[in-house]
Amino acid sequence: MADNLLLQEGEGATAAEGNRSHHSNSPSPNEDKVINGADFISSLPDAILHVILSFVPTKFAIRTSTLSTRWKHVWCGTPSLSIDFLRRKRNAIMETLTRHYSALRITSSHLCISDEVNSEEGVCVESFILPTATKSPVDSLIEFGISEKMSLEFRDPCFGNYEFPDLFFTNSSLTQLSVDRGNFATVQNISWTSLRILFLSFCKLSDESFTKILSGSPLLESLMLHDCLNLEHLDLSGSLHLRRLDIEIQGPMPRPMQLVAPHVHCLKLNHTFYQCGLILSLAEACNLPFPTLKVEVLTVKAVVDVASIIPGIAKLLQNSPSLKKAKLDIVDSFIIPDDLLRMYLSNRGDVNMNQIWKPKSWVIPWLFPTSEAEPMRFMRFLLADIIRE
Repeated sequence: MADNLLLQEGEGATAAEGNRSHHSNSPSPNEDKVINGADFISSLPDAILHVILSFVPTKFAIRTSTLSTRWKHVWCGTPSLSIDFLRRKRNAIMETLTRHYSALRITSSHLCISDEVNSEEGVCVESFILPTATKSPVDSLIEFGISEKMSLEFRDPCFGNYEFPDLFFTNSSLTQLSVDRGNFATVQNISWTSLRILFLSFCKLSDESFTKILSGSPLLESLMLHDCLNLEHLDLSGSLHLRRLDIEIQGPMPRPMQLVAPHVHCLKLNHTFYQCGLILSLAEACNLPFPTLKVEVLTVKAVVDVASIIPGIAKLLQNSPSLKKAKLDIVDSFIIPDDLLRMYLSNRGDVNMNQIWKPKSWVIPWLFPTSEAEPMRFMRFLLADIIRE
């Protein structure tokens, strides 16, 4: 019964039976004979079949157990798990895994904590209130799926404040971790001594908890933070191996973020609500300190149909003395009009409006570039002004 719940309903199939210690992968003499090459896949070694099954969700791998005796237990040794942990099937899924799964080592796992959704209304069928008893299967799944490369998605809205089991934070074999909508606000001790790649999106974080993540990940090389809005001070000076940093924000930020990343070689900042060039221009107008960058390659994505973004980009180029290659990507994005910016700066009272640098020799009459020559004019103008200064 439990195994059938992990299979597709209505197929009338039964999954592998028996104790994991009594599996036999040898076909019977009269089964799985190769006839004109039609069933050559069944004659492949288990190790190769495991690799093939690693590319499909685990529920599809389990269904191969109904093909023949040869395939009955093949899925059990697949070193990769990809599970959609639907609420109404969680106990059945865990029962199937604990009874039959026999891989000695899990190299990768993708675990999605899902909820049944009414496709017509787009809302959860069940209540958003999380019963205490439902936490246990999720804890068990995460502990069961601990591997070298882990991907966790929390699509069930009831798990917005879910706290990970302690074993999750002491995985010394973890090298790559991706978490979507996870809660790290109250983490205590972390020991990810082999972690090199970390990707967090829409996660609950605090400055204190993120400091613990960094201190517990001494070999971290690549960090991606997408829409983690509660961070105010991001000090990466202690991450000596960190070379790549990617921060993306899709909506308005509740507060500014201070960033210290002296060891990063590749930095990507993307804010789809406010242009980074505009933010840099405001910093320049308000006489805020501007760091010197050691970058050799710089890509700027900006809207070039308003003059207010030019000071920020110019300052960025000026403070990149080692720059060897600059690339301009023109994009279409929301940006605050110049007249509203001047009103904001005027109301501050500490900005001399007559000293704000605004180009007089540059006219941008288009909303979208009409030819490939226009971006070149834009870059020549910026570079010429920098050289003059």
